Amino acid sequence: MDAIELLIEQHRMVEKRFTDFEKAEDEDEEKDAFHALADALAIHAAIEERHFYPAVKARQTQEQIEEAFDEHLTI
Repeated sequence: MDAIELLIEQHRMVEKRFTDFEKAEDEDEEKDAFHALADALAIHAAIEERHFYPAVKARQTQEQIEEAFDEHLTI
């Protein structure tokens, strides 16, 4: 698996965690789903910030990278 495939797979996993959170039926399920979502987002963001963004920076403008970074912070 290459880096792009890994990031895409992680995006799908984060989407699933959002769905799990939205479908939680009680406070405990919601809490567990929230923690799983927060962990998945933290791991994904760290990988992007440490590896993906620096590698892509040479190929894209700073503005595009900042836009993607802002979108992830919003999520």
